[in-house]
Amino acid sequence: MATPETTIGSTRRTEGLIRLAGVSKAFGDRLVMAGLDLTIGEGEFVCVVGPSGGGKSTLLNMISGLDEATTGVVSFRGRAVSGLNNEVGYITQRDLLLPWRTAANNIRLPLELRGWSRTAMAERVREILAMTGLDHAADSYPYELSGGMRKRVSIGRVLAYSPSVLLMDEPFASLDAQLRLQMHEELLRMWQDSRVTSVVFVTHDLVEAITLADRVVVIAGQPGRVDLELPIEIDRPRRVVDVQSHPRYADYFQRLWSALGHDQPTGGAQ
Repeated sequence: MATPETTIGSTRRTEGLIRLAGVSKAFGDRLVMAGLDLTIGEGEFVCVVGPSGGGKSTLLNMISGLDEATTGVVSFRGRAVSGLNNEVGYITQRDLLLPWRTAANNIRLPLELRGWSRTAMAERVREILAMTGLDHAADSYPYELSGGMRKRVSIGRVLAYSPSVLLMDEPFASLDAQLRLQMHEELLRMWQDSRVTSVVFVTHDLVEAITLADRVVVIAGQPGRVDLELPIEIDRPRRVVDVQSHPRYADYFQRLWSALGHDQPTGGAQ
């Protein structure tokens, strides 16, 4: 097994909000990941890339408490994750909005489940509608919203209850290229404006990973292991349309492309 490449980390990373130590996961006789070690720090935006079946979604499921490691330890703020982790918010490719509820009432849902007062819910929903730019669509139903607006409602619904960490599993994969770029801008703005400290974002898109991340983690091999941890040293706040013209962009793309077992970069590195 190749030794994972280690790179200079930030102070935030060493604080270790999330730690996976010697984690393996098997589904029956199929070993999905083995000996996986990873630390995610306070305030860090980490993108996870790798081939299908390498355990990326399983990683998110274990951090959220939806699944358990077969061996090893997954910890959050120094405590082993056991059962549902209420300090994380989880967003998948499907928005899962309730079609019979308006945008505002979809955002309100997790607050209702947590027993917030009517006054507190109303104030928080107003804050989230403003943050997501959905004030004008508060009374619209999901079928009346564009794909990008539905994504913003989905993200707003999770941000409403102020999770410490946002887990995102290819949330923009179904969007066209232009809309995806717009959502990158929106996500970075909402992250900076919200109380969420860290984001763990799974994607197959290397351009997306470089655009969003403080650090890109490559999980590769069968079973999956951390093969590369690459800091993305592009200043924030970022204008996503400028990322591909950054002097280090092509190098970042090449290193990630090579870590995934490819010999030459594609046009995405240009």
